[in-house]
Amino acid sequence: MRLKSLYMPANCLQNEKFPAHILWNQKDQYEIKITIPKELEVVEIFNVPNDGVQTYKENSLKITKFEFNGYFEIVFRSKTLESPRKQLHVKFILRDISTSKEKEYNKTIDLFRPAIKLGDIPSIIEVKIDDNTQSIEVKNKIPVNNIGDGTALVVVNSLQDSDFELTMPEGLKDFMKKVMEDLSEELKNLKKEFPENKSVIEQFLDLFKKPITLDKKRKEEIQLIFSELESKFIESESFFLKFGAAFSYSYLKNIQLITEVSSFMDYLNSIGTGRIILINSLDTIKSKKESGILNLIIQTADIGYNDYPSLQVPPIKIKCNQNCRIPIHCLFDWKGNPIKKLRRGKSAD
Repeated sequence: MRLKSLYMPANCLQNEKFPAHILWNQKDQYEIKITIPKELEVVEIFNVPNDGVQTYKENSLKITKFEFNGYFEIVFRSKTLESPRKQLHVKFILRDISTSKEKEYNKTIDLFRPAIKLGDIPSIIEVKIDDNTQSIEVKNKIPVNNIGDGTALVVVNSLQDSDFELTMPEGLKDFMKKVMEDLSEELKNLKKEFPENKSVIEQFLDLFKKPITLDKKRKEEIQLIFSELESKFIESESFFLKFGAAFSYSYLKNIQLITEVSSFMDYLNSIGTGRIILINSLDTIKSKKESGILNLIIQTADIGYNDYPSLQVPPIKIKCNQNCRIPIHCLFDWKGNPIKKLRRGKSAD
């Protein structure tokens, strides 16, 4: 039995599509049987007429006809599995129609996903701000680990019954406001030049007017807009280049307004190899009192924007030596080694 190729990827993010294909000599005539693990579903089959696919037993397909002999492709999608990593086996059996001989081929794929886990939650977090050294000392951080594989995208929000308000730092607010003013002006000219893209440009700008969240509706909205933008970029290289130039110009023109760079660098240094990206890392918690109860919820997604259950952090008492703003990332230990002191930008004033 002579095959040119039998391919299936070695690994894939859970809940994402992945292909498998078989290539053979067009002079040979084959029938293909596929045994599919229950954790997988078939999304699409290529080069096979409707009457060429049969289900001959549970989780098994028989392919008997091809539109063009010599090629077969099937696309699978995995479910989100209970285990962050699981190895699955797909069995292909090829039967040579002329000789009735069969040969079995087994392909293995590792399906992975991130998995956020909270450690022992402290009952009290103590925060000490030193105005002289411009530093924040945080005792008893919230331990968060990614015990799975792949990168986790995380958004941390405060609940309504919290004594602390989650806000964007004033410096970042000024920066974002000026960037959006300049970007809106630049894209206004682009809408005139590319009127067929007016709708998607306006939808893109609207994204920045809403708070950051990873709920299902918001993720679907983001994916839809970026998918349409990508299509427009493919259709017109000129639109792609001018859109990018507008964004770069608006950002670089106002870069001097950012006062939270040092805080952001502290965050980047703190995550290490934890593979956790805190999307709203520059947000701060603010209270008018020196102490209060903090209630947080953590939303998680992967790089494919797949849904995962939110984690609610048990109530924690925050004690600070003065009224303050604390960068949200400072409250977490992302890799089990808390940073004792963090430099303070103007956002912590």
